[in-house]
Amino acid sequence: MSDIQQTPYLQHTTDGGNTWETQLSPFGDQNGSNAIFSIFFIDSQTGWITGDLGRIARYYGTTDVEEEINSLNKFSLHQNYPNPFNPSTTIRYQVPDFSFVSLIVYDLLGNKIKTLVNEEKPAGKYEIEFNSVDLPGGVYFYQLNAGSYAETKKMLLLK
Repeated sequence: MSDIQQTPYLQHTTDGGNTWETQLSPFGDQNGSNAIFSIFFIDSQTGWITGDLGRIARYYGTTDVEEEINSLNKFSLHQNYPNPFNPSTTIRYQVPDFSFVSLIVYDLLGNKIKTLVNEEKPAGKYEIEFNSVDLPGGVYFYQLNAGSYAETKKMLLLK
């Protein structure tokens, strides 16, 4: 975004920030038509851009074939998105081989709130939606257990 102008717009660099090029947004141009309101990335490859008229665009970063093949060699649990959320959010994870997988949501005190996954899964990438319509706002945790792998992440429900 530019600090000079009042209307945010996208720029990108290919030389570590020495030079920048304006990139057209999915909603319009840097002159303010179809403005961008906010930009949020959960990692270096995945993000969202919100604009006027309630429009939301999702950005998926680039990858190459070798990276994609190697990425299935390990377990991983990704940060939920959007985060903070209300009332639902998506949780992505991957398993490198056939495994019994459990994905459980806990409250701040460690009480089990909901079991999202509790079954054997073949190798692959997965995503599941967590709907919190009946829960109060606050901090929640989700934990993935698969084989000897365990990882926990934090998410924030805003009400």
